[in-house]
Amino acid sequence: MSFEQLAKKREEAAKALAVIDAELERVERLKAIYPDLKRHVGRWDKVAYCSPSVNHLVNKYEHRFNCGCCGDSPMELWPYVETHYGRVYSDPTGIFIGEKDPYLGGAVSRSGWREQLKGYGIPEALIEDVAQMFKDERDKAREAVEARYAEGAVTDEPEPLL
Repeated sequence: MSFEQLAKKREEAAKALAVIDAELERVERLKAIYPDLKRHVGRWDKVAYCSPSVNHLVNKYEHRFNCGCCGDSPMELWPYVETHYGRVYSDPTGIFIGEKDPYLGGAVSRSGWREQLKGYGIPEALIEDVAQMFKDERDKAREAVEARYAEGAVTDEPEPLL
């Protein structure tokens, strides 16, 4: 390895260390505010810092399907509150509250999801936001089915076999 290559590797390592130091400082500041802060690593290495202390404060959420290839993949909810030092997620986080509709692809709620979130202390306002998301998904699915029938892609008459 040449001197230039070695110097370049040293520069890259210094940049990587600076990123790690900045992240460590951010997390230490969050930990000072939320002593029960934990690091959670979800599927596909999603890293979330979570704390049960924010469960009653969360006012935003992310949601995603747990699997990209499965037609009926579970849907995860990641409630969080935005702080000066970044997002702090509820604990637990990555909560399974529904699944992907295997036929239309939208989200379908899981039985008891509201009670589950209430049990974790998630605010009613956020629960209503999630309920609206499920309603919007249902409306999109209904419109998609109606459009298929309107376009003639689905008819009341069976196709002849021959």
